[in-house]
Order: sequence, then structure tokens, then C-alpha cells
Amino acid sequence: MQKSTREGFGLTVTEGMWKGKPVVGGTVYYYQVSAVNSAGEGTPSGIVMARPFDCPSMPQNLTWTSSNGTVSLRWDPPSTDGGLAIRGYEVHRGTALSNIALIDNTVSCGYKDTEVVAARSYIYEVRAFNSFGAGPESRVMVTGVVSPPSPPRDLSAFASDERVLVAWRAPLSDGGSRVTGYRVLRGSTPVIAEMGHRRDLSARTFAYVDPEVQNGETYYYCVQAVTDIMEGAFTGAIKAVPCAPPSRPLELTATPGQGEVSLSWKPPADDNGKPILGYYVYFGQSPAGLSPLPMVGDTGLRHTGLIDGITYYYEVTAVNEAGQSLRSNTVMVTPMGIPGKPEGLSAALVHRSIELRWYPPSETGGAVQLNFRIYRGPSEAELVQINEVRNQYIYIDETIEIGPDRPFRRACQYCR
Repeated sequence: MQKSTREGFGLTVTEGMWKGKPVVGGTVYYYQVSAVNSAGEGTPSGIVMARPFDCPSMPQNLTWTSSNGTVSLRWDPPSTDGGLAIRGYEVHRGTALSNIALIDNTVSCGYKDTEVVAARSYIYEVRAFNSFGAGPESRVMVTGVVSPPSPPRDLSAFASDERVLVAWRAPLSDGGSRVTGYRVLRGSTPVIAEMGHRRDLSARTFAYVDPEVQNGETYYYCVQAVTDIMEGAFTGAIKAVPCAPPSRPLELTATPGQGEVSLSWKPPADDNGKPILGYYVYFGQSPAGLSPLPMVGDTGLRHTGLIDGITYYYEVTAVNEAGQSLRSNTVMVTPMGIPGKPEGLSAALVHRSIELRWYPPSETGGAVQLNFRIYRGPSEAELVQINEVRNQYIYIDETIEIGPDRPFRRACQYCR
């Protein structure tokens, strides 16, 4: 009983209030009032029931899990609802106690947060609220948030003869967990769900050769990174059509020049359904040791920078999307330069004949043996060829008429 400050009036309240304790929201209390004066306490009033309102207590058993770049929170309802029905829950998030802020409301005892960053830690608080207000928070710290790895980069596919080479680079992000491997899918359409052929590869493998394909068929490939926790997104699908290389180039010929060789050939009879991308010319000083020159686009090549007198061998291959053809026929050719002029030409009368002598030129143009053409005429302007000799340095002209009124002139020029 609590005595009123006005004479003749008093108030009987609960034991809790009498002892200075507040009432508890949501708890049912019973009240009765009696009047008191100096003579004593009168007959009490009738009994009334009251239920005070308050905010809910904190949610219970708050837990979290992290998967696929999402933090999932779960909790149980508060032990007390404060006398009013719980209308929902406030979810707060921050990276420190100083920056925790409301991010969403939910009516269920769970929440999925998809706007998190891999490998970052967060603090979450959950508060239940009714129409009276929000109650105290339940708090949890989330560490080691992981996300799926990003797709592998720079996916490429190179089709060849009954083979497809698929290559890629590591993803930009591993999502906060270590990449443990890659998965390659293949199908006849670019729809990932319809790709039935699968190969799982190690984390250090960035290429896959698919030998189970047929020339002329269309295939699509995509790749995903896999971590020890989850699988990442697939790349977009890339197309590949295996095909055979072209047949060999035809009718390779070679024409020697001074320090060079001019080559020509005809295209292959069959490109196997893929356009010819170019040709590789192989050359060397031995048929067994030919090396390729840079690829050319035409059916001919002028190969310069050669040594006169050295024999070279040539072969040609054609290239399409599938690779190189077999080599063409082999040609052998020796570049030749024009020799220099003969040295020391002299003429002498010998028994009514003219004997010419000379020395070979210092520059032979790469030839081992030389021919020499003999020219004769009544003047330097009227010289005509009268003979050609091979690899000799003397010539006797017995056809000339010798007399005091028949002067003569001689000249000597070479040939190969």
C-alpha cells in the first residue's frame, strides 16, 4: 500500500512498484484501491487488470554463414514481445562499431546480405520491433566472407585436324578462397546447361586439348574456376570448328639471280573448307635441314641476301585455320652473279693465225667454271661473236686473212 499525499485517499499498487521496481512490459498486473484515514482502511474497490507495453527483448541465438558472396543471418524470436506483437526485425551492418547503420527490415527470422566484399569482416546487429519501438540488439561479427571466383579471362579456342585447343588465363578475383582447379564444358550449342562434355583440370592448367572432336562439326566451350569452397561463374561460350590442313602447294619452281632466288608455286588443290591464310617457305643448304621464312600471303617469293655459288634447297607449305599442309616438291637452285671482265687480254700473230690469251676475272659470280665468248670485228664498234670456249684462257683464230691492208681488232667477253 502506498499512502496518498491527500488526506483521506490512498493507493494500493503491486509489490514491484512498492519496492521501487518498474513494471515489466507485457506482464499482466492486477490493481485494487482502498481509502484510508486516521480511523483505518476502508473497504477496497473492485480488482482491475492491466498489461503495460514495452519494446521487445533482444533476438536470441543469432548465427551466420557465408557462401557464394552472401552472408546469411539466422536468429530466434525474443523471449518477450513487450506486450505487443512483433512487427519485424531491423538488420544493421558495419565494418566497425562506429559505422553500424540500418541496411534493411525483415519480418522473418533470417536475412541474406548479398552486398558484401570478399575477405572483409563485418559486424551485424539485429533488433526486434513492435508498435512501441525497437528493442536491444543482438550482435555478431562475421569474418572471412568469401565470394565465387570471377570467370577465367581471355578464353580462346584453336581448331586443328580433329583437335581443339582451349586456353585461358586465371580469373581476376578468387573470391577470397584459393582456386583449386578449372572445369571445361563442351557442347554443340552455346547454352551452358546443354553442354554435356566435362573435364576437370588442376589449378596450374590453363589449356586443354580436346581430342574427341570431328572435322567439320561445330563445338562450343566455356570454362569456370573452382575453389575449395565454391564454383565460380562460367565464361561466355566460344566456338570452334575442327578441320584438316590444306593439301600441299603445287609446282614449286625456282629461278636463280645474283644473290637471290625467285620462287613461285600454285595453291593447293584442296583447302579442306578453310581459306588459305598464307604459305611458309623452307630453305637451307641441305634437304634435311630446312628452316622456315616468315609466312607470306602470295604464291611467290623473292628470296634475297643469298651467297652466289651456294646451292640452296626450297620447299613450301600452305596454312589454313587447322595448320600447315604437307610440304611441296623440293627444288634445288644456285644463285649466280655476273662475272667480272677477263684480265690481261693480248693478241699475237702465230703462223698466219691470231693467238688470244687472257686471265679469268677475279669475280666469277659464284660459278666454278666459266665460258668465254670471242668477239671480232674491223673496228671496236663492229665486234661480233665468232666463238665461245669453256673454261680455257687461250684461243687461236685461224679464219682471219692476214695482210698489210687488213688490220684487225680483237676483244674477249665471258659467258656462264
